[in-house]
Amino acid sequence: MAQTQMTVSDEVAIQIQDMNKWYGSFHVLRDINLT
Repeated sequence: MAQTQMTVSDEVAIQIQDMNKWYGSFHVLRDINLT
């Protein structure tokens, strides 16, 4: 069976700035930043 080698990258996979999430009139997430 062949082995697969994985590598780690310094590139950004996900970047979130000033995200807001609403469910109806309920503000559940306010100004979320994952940078």
